[in-house]
Amino acid sequence: MSKKGKQASEVDVLVLGAGVSGLAAAYTLRKKSKHLRIGVLEARDRVGGRVWSADLGAGLVGEYGAEWIGSTHKHMRALAKELCVSLEVHRYVDTGYMTKKLRIDNEGYEAVEKKLNTLLDALTNADTKQLNMIDRFSWKEFLVRQGFSSRELQIVNDGASAEYGANIDRVTALLPVMEHAQSGENTAMDFHVQGGNTRLMDALATKIGKQNIFLDHEAVRILQEKNGVEVFCRNGTRVHAKKIIMTLPMPLLSRVQFTPALPIKYATLTKSLAYGNIIKVMLVFPKRFWNKENFAQLSGALNQYVYHTTQSQKGSGGALCIYATGARADKLARMSMATIWRELKKELPPAIDTDNITPISMMRHFWKKDKFSRGAYAFYAPLQGEHIRQTFGKPFRHIYFSGEYLGEHQGFMEGAAETGIARAHEVLDNLQHHDKTY
Repeated sequence: MSKKGKQASEVDVLVLGAGVSGLAAAYTLRKKSKHLRIGVLEARDRVGGRVWSADLGAGLVGEYGAEWIGSTHKHMRALAKELCVSLEVHRYVDTGYMTKKLRIDNEGYEAVEKKLNTLLDALTNADTKQLNMIDRFSWKEFLVRQGFSSRELQIVNDGASAEYGANIDRVTALLPVMEHAQSGENTAMDFHVQGGNTRLMDALATKIGKQNIFLDHEAVRILQEKNGVEVFCRNGTRVHAKKIIMTLPMPLLSRVQFTPALPIKYATLTKSLAYGNIIKVMLVFPKRFWNKENFAQLSGALNQYVYHTTQSQKGSGGALCIYATGARADKLARMSMATIWRELKKELPPAIDTDNITPISMMRHFWKKDKFSRGAYAFYAPLQGEHIRQTFGKPFRHIYFSGEYLGEHQGFMEGAAETGIARAHEVLDNLQHHDKTY
């Protein structure tokens, strides 16, 4: 993959961003048209974006970023199958709930889960009018109206904030309602790429043609003209394209100068859409001392969600991953490995013997501080989702928008792949309408 700068070039379609959405879009274009000139600009020094596998040593792999492919994630599963990339089981069974005061409360957790599922089951067939009403409330406001106590809300928040990347007072109630309606048992967190999710990103890049992917190329200005678009990069590179597929995370769009400027509704939504404040910390151990291969635990204390991230991988060693959001993520970003391990030992179930156990290494990534994403993944506030999908679901002149924030499976690789593939088809249809040679 090229890292050269200061050259001027021309392509038919330019994809901005080599994450899941961008790679899926470029791969789809290449499959559908061998004559199409395709270019991909990526600001990072690698492909994958928020998909980034971690080499944990001794043949073990973890994920700094996106981790799961669900049973219902048809686009990601299809890509893996087409590219001969094997998936492995990556499911977890929560062993219980540890309260903020370090007291096991499995019964309380199970009771809240049952109450929550009963509520969500009753809303499975809600009509459009009901869904629009639900979207007016945050998840917390909605649950308060349904009679959830402060203690029950805390348990829901510990679990939901780990999933959405934000506390339930910031997330629309429509998100969990819709997610529950479209899912069954084990549908969102089921599989993982054998050897790391980056393998699938590399396979996509190979099919696109690595000579067509330009790393260390951060787009800073986009000039739209009658017959196409000129993109200017920080390193001096200029590229002219007939169409652009824009896959940058929303927080980065405000760093790009658009000429003409984005319409007010685009600019306003770009600034208002929030991304989850998430950290993933992986502690590597010489042996798997936890009592289950599919171990996972939810906690109201510091280490919000802990799970065995090297499940299904060979070897006696393994790694526990801590997944935390908000203030907990901020704290974990500052702590040493020894301090994190000392705190984690307090929160693990008493049945797990941690005597004479010490991690041999630690790897982590704090997505809020990642300069090319400024957060993990998007979440909708009340009355926000429909506006964003209606606005960014349509092109602005020659620019087509794509990313997990627009997908049905928001926050997952599937949402990114789904929208990237859809935009590729839209762009190709538009080009073929004017020139049948494509």
